Amino acid sequence: MRHLGTKHLLRFALAGLAIGSGAVTSAAPGQVVTTTATDDETPAKATPPADPAARIVLERAIEAMGGLDGRRDIRSSRSQARLEMGETAATIDLTTMTGNRLRVRYRTDYRGRPDLMEIGCDGSIGWRIDPPDGLVTEITPELAQEFARRFDFQSLIREIDLRFEEPRLLPPEDFEERSCRVIGMRDGEQEVRILFEDETGLPVALELIEPNVRRSRRKVVIESWSEPAEGSRLRWIRRFRLEQAGVTWTAEYAFVNFNDVSESTFLPPSGLTIDPGGDEE
Repeated sequence: MRHLGTKHLLRFALAGLAIGSGAVTSAAPGQVVTTTATDDETPAKATPPADPAARIVLERAIEAMGGLDGRRDIRSSRSQARLEMGETAATIDLTTMTGNRLRVRYRTDYRGRPDLMEIGCDGSIGWRIDPPDGLVTEITPELAQEFARRFDFQSLIREIDLRFEEPRLLPPEDFEERSCRVIGMRDGEQEVRILFEDETGLPVALELIEPNVRRSRRKVVIESWSEPAEGSRLRWIRRFRLEQAGVTWTAEYAFVNFNDVSESTFLPPSGLTIDPGGDEE
C-alpha cells in the first residue's frame, strides 16, 4: 500500500468534507456547538424554509433517517470509518457526547508503522496528539470542534435541515437510475444541490456548486444506508464517496452506535488538567 502520510491525507480529507460549516449554529458565550449530540435541537439561525414544497421533502428525509424524536434522543455517538483514496487508507474513530465532548482518532498504517493523530475535548479543554512521537498540545475547544465537524458526515446528513439554509425545490431528475427530488440550499456563500430518492425519501447525493462559474466543485454520493438497529428507528450511512478535482475517495463505516458512550472516554491526556479556580479575564 502506498503511503501518503498522515498530514497529506488529513489535509485532503478535511478539505473534502468542509461542507455544512456555513450555517453555523449558535451557543451560549464560551460554549461550542456540538454537531453530533446537541444540547439544543433548534439553533437560533435555523429558520423555516420559504418554500413549503422543500420543507415536505426535508421532513420526509428526516423521518426516513429516524425521525425528529430519534434525533433529539441522541446524547452520544461513536463511529468508525475507513477512508480509501487509491492505494492509501486511513481509519477514523469519532466519539461525541452532549456538553461539547468529543474525540477523533485518525490512524494510518504503512508497513507496520502506524501513525495516530488524536483531537479531543472534555467540554472545557481541548488537546491534540501528533505523530510520530505523540506530542500533546493544548488547543481551544473551538478548534477541536471544528476538526470533528469536518469528519462528522453522519451528523451533517442527519441534521441536514439545520446545517444548510434557504431551501427551495428544484426540478426532479434521475440519478444513477433512481428518480430523485432535488433541493437547492445555501452553505454560506456556496450553493448546494441535494438529491433525495423518491422511493425511500433518503438523501443520495450532495453537490457543491462553484460560485460564479456555476459548475460542480465537489460531489458526495451516498452509496448505501444501514437498516435501523433493533429497538431504534435511526439509520446511518454505510458507505459514501467524494469526488473532487479529479480524485475520488471513499468512506465505509464499520459501525455507528448511539447513546452507549461513557464520560470517561473524554478524559484529557496526562498533563492537561482543568484549573477549577482559574483566573477569568
